[in-house]
Amino acid sequence: TAFVNRSTHAVACDEIAADRVLSAHVSSPEKLAEAVGERRCEFLQLERGRFQGEITRLSFDRVLICRTSVNRGLLQRYTTPPCSVCIARQARHSSPMFFQGRPLGEGECLIGGPGETAESVSRRAHSQASVSIALDAWQSESHWLPPSPLAAMTGVALLSPGAEWNDNFLGSVEWLITAVISYPDVMQRFELRRGLEEWLLARMNGVRAQATDPCTNRATRARRRIAVERARAYIHDNQNEPITLSDLCRHVHMQPRSLEYGFREMLGLTPMAYVKTLRLHRVRRLLQSGVASARSVSDIALDCGFWHLSQFAVDYKKYFGECPSATSRRTLALRGRTQRTPATPADHAERRLA
Repeated sequence: TAFVNRSTHAVACDEIAADRVLSAHVSSPEKLAEAVGERRCEFLQLERGRFQGEITRLSFDRVLICRTSVNRGLLQRYTTPPCSVCIARQARHSSPMFFQGRPLGEGECLIGGPGETAESVSRRAHSQASVSIALDAWQSESHWLPPSPLAAMTGVALLSPGAEWNDNFLGSVEWLITAVISYPDVMQRFELRRGLEEWLLARMNGVRAQATDPCTNRATRARRRIAVERARAYIHDNQNEPITLSDLCRHVHMQPRSLEYGFREMLGLTPMAYVKTLRLHRVRRLLQSGVASARSVSDIALDCGFWHLSQFAVDYKKYFGECPSATSRRTLALRGRTQRTPATPADHAERRLA
């Protein structure tokens, strides 16, 4: 099989893709190159036999996520868009990805800087995940994210962020794909797309900062407590609006790791876990009120900020010990009993005569 050259011109960082969600089976390297999109790709099949592949692609405004699986050894050559940095890593339990003749180790990943061309090889059936992040995403979120070495990446290299970082990277990609494939409409809403992008950026930065807390003195702990109270007030005042970690960090002028330490110190929860807890309680209150008789559980959950409905049902049951539909049914049954008119003495007499 000859090289397949897909020479798409570099896309601008702020260009919004027409097809935001793609999940497809492909029968040739040509089709795989077409499906990747937004990057210049070349594929060469290295093993004889019928080619089969799968691809899932999520196109956000500033982030492009691709997960591919192929059943034959493949040489892949790709060029990162000029305005982005690309991170690639073999999936869990996959055959290794080779770069410059050696396999990626457990704690390694392949990173290409803006406009750089990287070449990797898989020698047999292989799965991998890649994430391209626009440089302006790191820059525009610098007010709440700590500086990332990824934003200053040049050239193509194997980096060793460690097995924990790689697990975090793969887990984040899998979670996003599962969530968006389950609810593709989320990609049509700007605030939800941006929230998922910011969540991914925080995850890319988070592992490195988990080992130590540089802020241990009393003054800093007091500052964190004040920031937590301000963040909680913001959350309570904006329960009907989408809330992201960057919103909270921007409001309290604090980096995410410090804010998380403060929430854990005071409440035993992360900031976003606190948001979820409040929203779960709000759903329960609405289900236990008269609203439950006029609206579906799904509508109430969506209004309270839950767009991943299957995950909402799981979280609700873990928290309250019953499904949201069970709460709704019990509320309707109780309301039905209380609305029945008590029988009068005349009614009893009428029944006896009958």
